[in-house]
This record gives sequence, C-alpha cells and structure tokens, in this order.
Amino acid sequence: KAAQGLEEPLFVFPEATTKDLKTLIPFKDGAFAPGVPVQPMLLKYQWTNCDPCWAVSGPKTLMLLARMLLRFHSRIELEFLPVVTPTEEEKRDPRLFAETVRTKMAKGL
Repeated sequence: KAAQGLEEPLFVFPEATTKDLKTLIPFKDGAFAPGVPVQPMLLKYQWTNCDPCWAVSGPKTLMLLARMLLRFHSRIELEFLPVVTPTEEEKRDPRLFAETVRTKMAKGL
C-alpha cells in the first residue's frame, strides 16, 4: 500500500543488529520480499568516546546503557541514497535484492 501512496512508507533496519561503524552485515531478506523499490538510508554516528557497536568484546549492557544515556548530545548524519528498484530476478529472489541494496549502501560508508 505504501508503494501505491495509500499508506505511509515503512522504515526498517534489515540488519536486525549492529556490527561496528564501518561494516554492513548480510541483511535479513524479509524486508525485500515484497519486491518493491526501496530507498536506502545510511545512519552515520559520530561517536567520540562511546561506540555502542561491538562484536565480541566491549562494555556490558548496563555500562553501555549508562554511557549512552549520560551523553549530553549525540551526533548522527543521515544520508539518503537513490531509490533501488528490483530487477525481475530480484523480485523473485529477495536475498539477491537484499544483497544488491547492501552493496550499494556499503559503497556509501
């Protein structure tokens, strides 16, 4: 319905998790299953002393939450990339479409 202008657009995070500030992990393909055009958006955090993205080691959840909540301000840059329209093959294969979008987003980091 959103693609037809009948509903508001849907905003999703297809990674479903964070890795670090420079890596995009493979996307979940459910967001790409409808086979409709998507507009990727990059969120670039400007962390100076608290990076909430850790993979293996880092602060425990409570300490991380405290660090984030005690910051006076956080900077984030939003970059809207061009709309990506799936090919016929990508409409049949959401995983392929997800990878196409992820690759375009990775180039923007």
